[in-house]
Amino acid sequence: MVTACDKGLISPDSLKKVLSDSLNVGVVYEWATENAGNDDFALAILGRCYNLGEGVDKDNVKAVELFTQGAENGYARAQTSLGWCYYAGEGVDRDPAKAVEWWTLAAEQGDPDALLFLGYCYADGEGADKDDLKAMDYWTKAAILGHHDAQFNLGVRYYNGEGVEQNFPAAVKWWTLAAEQGDTEAQYRLGICYFKGEGVETDNEMGKKWMTEAAGSGHSDAQYNLANRYDNGEGMEQDYKQAVEWYRRAAENGNPVALNNLACCYADGDGVAQDFGEAMKWWRKAAALGNSTAEYNIALSYYNGEGVEKDPKQAFEWWKKAADRGDVLALNSVAECFFNGVGVNRNYKNAFTYYLDAATNDHTPSKSMVAMMLDMGLGVEKNDAEAFRWYKEVADEGDIDAMRKVAECYRDGIGVEKNSGLAKKWFDMIASTGIQEMAVADFPKRLTDTLGIEVDASARSRMIASQRLL
Repeated sequence: MVTACDKGLISPDSLKKVLSDSLNVGVVYEWATENAGNDDFALAILGRCYNLGEGVDKDNVKAVELFTQGAENGYARAQTSLGWCYYAGEGVDRDPAKAVEWWTLAAEQGDPDALLFLGYCYADGEGADKDDLKAMDYWTKAAILGHHDAQFNLGVRYYNGEGVEQNFPAAVKWWTLAAEQGDTEAQYRLGICYFKGEGVETDNEMGKKWMTEAAGSGHSDAQYNLANRYDNGEGMEQDYKQAVEWYRRAAENGNPVALNNLACCYADGDGVAQDFGEAMKWWRKAAALGNSTAEYNIALSYYNGEGVEKDPKQAFEWWKKAADRGDVLALNSVAECFFNGVGVNRNYKNAFTYYLDAATNDHTPSKSMVAMMLDMGLGVEKNDAEAFRWYKEVADEGDIDAMRKVAECYRDGIGVEKNSGLAKKWFDMIASTGIQEMAVADFPKRLTDTLGIEVDASARSRMIASQRLL
């Protein structure tokens, strides 16, 4: 059957534009109703009207009836739409295998959406046996036809090496094609590739270009990534005002990490006038979304009395919330509170439990405390061998106090077999550093030692942007 589009009476693009205008959907429905009897394109559009409830009450059963007529007439778009109804269970019992049958017929006619959907089915093994090669083949065909979702999917597959050998240049190629069509996720990932030099030469200007494109279109992760780069001067000139602007946009999109970092900007006076009250407002919003770093920072504010009245009990409660989410810094902080009796009754047993949890998550100060408490039998049964093991682990990281304890253990045979040679080796290593004793960090300093970054006692914990949020 010859369609109105074939005759040049109406183009799919122009009709799509009309359909997207809520003021005109009634006109589209009327046109489709008048022409459905002798035009498969109109038949498919009428089915869409019923499927989406545009210009007429939503009726998926009626939509399936209309799509079926068009599909049986061999019209590819109707076949694709009917396949979707079977896949999603709209107006008919869900049947992915039946969806694959109809999509295969449409794909044989070169329908880009059908090719895309078949790629998903073979990639996931839904409605067809899982077959990564077929998935890649269908997506490649759709991508060549210009389908940006297929182009994006190919980029992901090549980037991650899923079902195909990892190939960063190929990922960049397909993401570029999708990005040029306005695909914001492709723009975001392409920006990361240029910043990191993956698949292309490192090019901070191109990275900034694509990241800004995505961020300007409302991509929350791109907004956060761009803000973080302005904040830290990574790949672009440091600009705290721009950082605040993009953190704010990402925060308004509900990005919890951006909410936390925007609060940090207010607390530190970076790019905006210092305002602890405003900082607490944004931290609370981030905490409400489950961001443990924000919970940690709220605790620190209560501990220091910044933006709120100083309240050690509240500090402990907020650190406890973050610790319950597995935040390593908060685990250490809760341990410190129990050890020092800050905001809670002193309890060495509980302190050891939290120190151990943080230590097993590679928190060095907590490892030192675990070693010391095992050594002294404080809050835990004394265990020289375990104490030595923890001292040795911290000593291997270059801690002078731990190195001295390891040397003494070898010298005296405490927790390990006596070995004067190894004792001398460790004492010589200590001497070579020129450091006689380590300064003991005060309580606030220990609580704010975050993310491996040297900070002062008043600094907040900011989340550092991951460069591969894939």
